[in-house]
Amino acid sequence: MLLTEVVRKIKDEKLLIDDPNYYTDWPKTGWFLAKNYGQISLDEPSLILFNYVFKSYDDGGYHNATHKLVFDDGTVERRACGFPMYNDTGGYKSINVQGFIWLPAGTYTVKAYLGGDYYDSNNECKPYIGEMKIGKAKFVDMETIEAQEYPGQITKNLAARKTCLGPIKQGVMWIIVNAWTSGAETNFENPGEDLTNGVRIFVDGVQKSWTERRNDAMNQRYNCPYGAGCAWLVLPLTAGQDHTISIQKDSTDTVVWITLIYSPWLLADVESIPVMLELTREATIYIKAEPLNKDVEKVLALGADKALQYPVTDSIPNTKYEKYVSGTGIISLSETFDIMPYDELFLYAKGYSGMGGGCISLISADLRG
Repeated sequence: MLLTEVVRKIKDEKLLIDDPNYYTDWPKTGWFLAKNYGQISLDEPSLILFNYVFKSYDDGGYHNATHKLVFDDGTVERRACGFPMYNDTGGYKSINVQGFIWLPAGTYTVKAYLGGDYYDSNNECKPYIGEMKIGKAKFVDMETIEAQEYPGQITKNLAARKTCLGPIKQGVMWIIVNAWTSGAETNFENPGEDLTNGVRIFVDGVQKSWTERRNDAMNQRYNCPYGAGCAWLVLPLTAGQDHTISIQKDSTDTVVWITLIYSPWLLADVESIPVMLELTREATIYIKAEPLNKDVEKVLALGADKALQYPVTDSIPNTKYEKYVSGTGIISLSETFDIMPYDELFLYAKGYSGMGGGCISLISADLRG
C-alpha cells in the first residue's frame, strides 16, 4: 500500500504581485505612499507570502530610513511588516525582507509607505522599496490568527492527527507582531529589559525572548518619522495541547497588531519534530522539503533523543540522527526500515533565515515491503 500526502497544496498557490521596480519619490518629510501595487482578491482565508528589498541612500549625518507594508481592505490597513534601518556606511544599504501574513477572504489594496531623514541637501537618508513579490500559499494542518489589532489572550491547539507516517508531534508557531507609538519610539522587550514603550510576549504564561526584532528606535534621527516596528517569535510547540499567547505593553498609546501561523510543515531555525514514526517493518518513507518565501538551508533527519549526544562529522552532526540530509533548493529524505528501529524514531526538521524560509511539501509511506 502506497500512502502519499501532499501537505503543501501547490495547485492552490498563486503569484499575486511581481514588480521588479524600485520606488521612492520622497517629499523629504513624514510618511508617504511610495507605491500602490493595486488590488488582490482572496476567495478564502489565505497565507500570504512576501519578499522585497528595502534600501536607503545616505549622504550625510542623519542615517535613518523606515518603511511599512500594508494590506488595505477599505476599512483598515492590516500591517504586514515595517521597520527602520540605520545606514551609517554612506551610499546604498539594503536588506531583503521576507515574511508571512494571514488574511481573511476579501479584496485588499497592497501599499508600501516610506519615510526618510532630511536636514539639508548634504544631510539626508533617502528610502526605497522594490523587487516586490507577493503570493498566496496553502497547507493542510494549520492554526491561524488573521492580521488584526491584538485582541487579548489567544489560545491555539494544533490537532495531533495521524498522517501516513504517524501522528503529528509538534508544529512550528510563527507569531508576527507589528507595534507603533504615535510620535515616539517603540521597543520589543526581552526578559530582564526595561525599554521605552516596551512590548513583551508570553507563551503559556512564560515571557519569551523575541526570535528577531526590529525596534522603532533610531539613532541620530532628525526628522525620520516613527511608526513602524516589527518582531517575531518562532518556536516548536506540542500538538494536541492548548497553548496561550499574550502580549503586554507599557503604554496605552502603543498600537499592537498580531498575526499567527502554526503548522507542522513550516520550517524554522529551531529543530521541530513534525511527526512520530509509526510504521511496519520494511516500510519505505519519503519526505520532501523546499523553499517557501526564501531559499535557505533546510534539514531533514530521522533519529531519537538519547541519554548522551556526541557530534560526529559535518554530514552526521549528532549521534541522535540515524539519517540526515541538508541543502538549499528542493531536498528529500528516503529510508527503508529493514535494520533501522522503525517504531522508535522521530522526523526532525529545520530550515529558516530571517522571517521566511522553507517548508515540508510532501510525505509518503510505502507499506508494500
